[in-house]
Amino acid sequence: MSNPSFQERIGRKFPPDYRQEIIPLMMERIAKGESCFIVGMSGTGKSNLFRCLQNKETQQKYLPDQPENYAFIWADTNALVDELSAFYLYELVLYNLEKWAEDNQQPQEAIDFLRGLHEKVALSESHILAPRYLETAFRYLFKHLKILHIVLLFDEFEPIARKLDYQFFKNLRWLRDEFKYHLSYIMAAHRMPTAIREGFFDQGEPFYELLASNILGLKPYNANDTQFMLAELSRRYEVELTPQQNALVVKASGGHGGLITTVFKIMLKHSLPHHEDSQFQQLLSYDAVAGECRKIWNSLEAQEQDVLLKLINHDVQPDAWQPLSSLTAKGVVLKDSAGQTVIFSPLFQKFLQTFV
Repeated sequence: MSNPSFQERIGRKFPPDYRQEIIPLMMERIAKGESCFIVGMSGTGKSNLFRCLQNKETQQKYLPDQPENYAFIWADTNALVDELSAFYLYELVLYNLEKWAEDNQQPQEAIDFLRGLHEKVALSESHILAPRYLETAFRYLFKHLKILHIVLLFDEFEPIARKLDYQFFKNLRWLRDEFKYHLSYIMAAHRMPTAIREGFFDQGEPFYELLASNILGLKPYNANDTQFMLAELSRRYEVELTPQQNALVVKASGGHGGLITTVFKIMLKHSLPHHEDSQFQQLLSYDAVAGECRKIWNSLEAQEQDVLLKLINHDVQPDAWQPLSSLTAKGVVLKDSAGQTVIFSPLFQKFLQTFV
């Protein structure tokens, strides 16, 4: 009997049209050998997006010709065994390459080879050898396993960009140039690349060139994906919301993943008033909900925060087009049926009113 795949072991399935607004765009670029930068507010579901990209069904849908020849490797910085550094990121990628080979039933010889490279890096703790062993691992995959394309997924790019020196990004660019269109990077963060670290892309421009033309906004969930998230929560907690409760979660959250979860949990334990405005007010009185709104606020750039507060006061000036553009890309603001610019969630809007 074959070993269960990674997705089978964690039991996570995604609907065929999950994240329909962004996954086709990402896969189109990946198929061309390009890299992407994904920007979205805190709690908007970047981790679920990356899990879906690793899903075999997703790859078969969007890469129908040769899905088995793609390796999606997630470098989740939450899995680092020590503090964030270039060395431990290389070690993490090598470790996940080994796990990928195991989960995808690659020949034992390949698993042993990748495990050996990972052990050499881990035991040596050499900042010089780590990128060399990673390059060796890539060459092995391309030559012996007939892998045509490796996609590295970096979930939390912002701390990486803020802390690591420029040599790490030069090495990433060197690897990309070495393997040309067979290696792609997908980076995700809360802020636009040029806002993460002052002057960063002055020295890191060669790396930035890989991302600059493929910056995609990750917005809150659409109606179908919101219902999928609610159905998952209902299964996990073995409870069904009433139609009225369901509608309140949908409206209050605006499709924001973190707010969907926190409001859902609050409604399992507490009753809310009948009047909508009072419902939002009471929800914000709970630390979990207010904390989720605060995380969204803190993930925004200062200019974006300023424009949101002016939007609350109906005082947005014509020169605010740039922060408004980035807020729109992230789905923090949108056009309502009357064509007016509004904030994605009435609950988050109520939170913002406490600043005014």
